[in-house]
Amino acid sequence: ETTTPSPEPCKAPAFTKWDKLFTMLENSQMKENMLLQYTDDIIKVELQSLREEMLQSMAQYSSSCASAVESSVRRVGTQTETRLQNALDRAQEVSSDQYTQHDETLQQLLTASTNQAARLERLENGCLRSGGGGLASQSKSFQARHLMQEVTETENGGRLEKTLATISSELQTIREQLTLYTRSVFSNGLPS
Repeated sequence: ETTTPSPEPCKAPAFTKWDKLFTMLENSQMKENMLLQYTDDIIKVELQSLREEMLQSMAQYSSSCASAVESSVRRVGTQTETRLQNALDRAQEVSSDQYTQHDETLQQLLTASTNQAARLERLENGCLRSGGGGLASQSKSFQARHLMQEVTETENGGRLEKTLATISSELQTIREQLTLYTRSVFSNGLPS
């Protein structure tokens, strides 16, 4: 019988110093890659949760911020409207005072012109008696023209009323523009 020699047990190959160094380097690179991947995953999860929190806080506080801005714009609009109305009232008071003074002055002028016309008529009558016939018709037409001018000047007081009405309509236009601007600011300022 022949015996077959039994194979020698497997021997681990003898690693050299360089083989050990390369193996350690590969292991450290693998660990480094695993750590980098792990930190990337953690950062992604944290950033996602932070983003969700930010969106929730924006949704929560945007409505309160918008209402605060809206109330402040309303308050400023009300204050501006009050100031403009006060200015308009003062202007109307001043204009009515001036109109009254103007009317009184016109009445005085009318009285004075009537007195002067009466004096002139007496003077003309005295002249006519002495022989100047054509002067009477000329003086009457002068008096009539003068009185017509006074009446037209009294009607010019209505110009002030028209000016005040124009200012009032312009204030209304400004108020409407302010309202439109406020609405556009709110519609453009809210996040989508």
